[in-house]
Amino acid sequence: MSGIYKVLSAILAAIVIVCGVLYLPTHRFFFQRSAYSEFFERLPMTLELVIASVIIGLALAAICTLLSRRPTAWLGAALAAVLFLCMCIPVFWIALTGQLVFAAHGIHIFGYFVQLPSAGFAQYDAFNITDRLTHLVLPATLLALVQAGAYVDSMRSDFSVRRLFAAFALLLPAILSADVLIEIIFAWPGVGRSFFANGEPYHTSSMVAFLLFGAAAVIIVRSVAAILSRPDDTDVEAFQPL
Repeated sequence: MSGIYKVLSAILAAIVIVCGVLYLPTHRFFFQRSAYSEFFERLPMTLELVIASVIIGLALAAICTLLSRRPTAWLGAALAAVLFLCMCIPVFWIALTGQLVFAAHGIHIFGYFVQLPSAGFAQYDAFNITDRLTHLVLPATLLALVQAGAYVDSMRSDFSVRRLFAAFALLLPAILSADVLIEIIFAWPGVGRSFFANGEPYHTSSMVAFLLFGAAAVIIVRSVAAILSRPDDTDVEAFQPL
């Protein structure tokens, strides 16, 4: 994709985003003010979960890449196989299994009994960093398994920030879809949980808010990835439809 087409794609994406953001909220049938406010109140919690999952996914991919060197090549290959397998397993099965093993029953690791919280984002009313991380580690790690395998491929082929960002851009729709299930199963108070909150008022407006801004995020991230990518990057082929 030449430079001019990348710029035109980014401009077109910006027009679509602006039109959608400005047009839909003006129609009360689609967008109620309370749903709009609730979306931005919950958004930081979703960003916290997604960003933590990306960091953990990159860390798992980096560990796998380092272990792929001799004499621990077999260990790196085994870890890579597990990560690729997790990308093929349904997210709800991974989430429920992780919740059952690490939260409901607990597990012994190197002589220590580990049992993580099964739901929510905090145990105490006052903010406590240890308490928040304890509640965050399990859902973020399970969400990281959706993307870690793709980062392994990017690091092994030709390590660069561009390729990692391109892999993240391609995975973003899957990450957002998995985030909805993770937030529901772990009762994480983000925007994904409100997507299926049938008992809350203005449910249609909540769905439209999530879909609108989720689509905007995908368009922006993929447009930036297409602009930053090099002509010889193999990942660029995935952005041709843009």
